[in-house]
Order: sequence, then structure tokens, then C-alpha cells
Amino acid sequence: MLNHFSMGAINKDTNCYEYPRIATRHNKYKCPHCNYDVIFRNGKIKQPHYAHKKSNHPCYYYITPTESQIHKDAKML
Repeated sequence: MLNHFSMGAINKDTNCYEYPRIATRHNKYKCPHCNYDVIFRNGKIKQPHYAHKKSNHPCYYYITPTESQIHKDAKML
């Protein structure tokens, strides 16, 4: 099953869906669910993943995705 580390994002320059393992810090991304900006994170301890920037519009796409969101994510991948 997918977890929040494996959910992808939309590259704002190319408008293409990108899986975290191929993303780079130089690109800008948005959430495919709410279209708000997300940050690509890739450290030494955690797997590459996306996280929402601080906002007054909470979106739980990367924290607790629904089954339909996981299905949509898989189709875009």
C-alpha cells in the first residue's frame, strides 16, 4: 500500500506528475489534490517526500490520503 512518502506532486513548470524519487529541490511543485504549493524534502534519514507549505487551507493528501486519492495518484503515475 502507498504511504504519504510515495504520493507524487505536479511540477509547476512542466505540469507533469512527479514521483518523489525523481524530484529535485530546484523545481517547484503543487499538490494534485488542492493545487496549493508543496515542498520537496529529501534528507539523509527520511525517504524523499512532499509536504504542504504552511497554509490556512489544510489538505491531508500527503498525511492521510483516501482510497480515491491513492487511485488517482496511481493513474497519474
